[in-house]
Amino acid sequence: MSTPREDKLLHDTKLLIPESFIAGAPDEKILLFVDLVINDINTWPPYTVFDRESFPDNRLGILYMGVSYMVQLFKQMEVTLQDFNYNDSGLSVTIDQTTKLNTSIEKIYKIYSQQVEFMKKSLLVGYGTGLGSPRYQSQIGQFLRISLGSAFGFRSR
Repeated sequence: MSTPREDKLLHDTKLLIPESFIAGAPDEKILLFVDLVINDINTWPPYTVFDRESFPDNRLGILYMGVSYMVQLFKQMEVTLQDFNYNDSGLSVTIDQTTKLNTSIEKIYKIYSQQVEFMKKSLLVGYGTGLGSPRYQSQIGQFLRISLGSAFGFRSR
């Protein structure tokens, strides 16, 4: 039984992916693509632990772009087996779907990777380390003494 969130992910994903790419695919297969993309996004630094339920609503566009990329990548693997060349006495027949898909895949991956990178950078802004963190406090006093002289050192009386 699926959750309302999974129903939304399925509905939106089916609207975006070309019908010929997911024709006859069960919902579980589409959700596996969603999981695959979420796991891919999780591995980009800084590492996260999103799942279907916790993936941010304001970043669902990135998820859908990633699903589109992954579906096309898997479709390319499928059509690679169907492509062929035939040449007989000057008559050539070439069926090459892979090259056409590869152009689309490269363009989508460029956009997808930029969006994931920006998403992760925005997470760093919210959760990053700053000068007020304990790691740097002891070093700030040393830096000020070295840079500005002992008059600017921190001493406790």
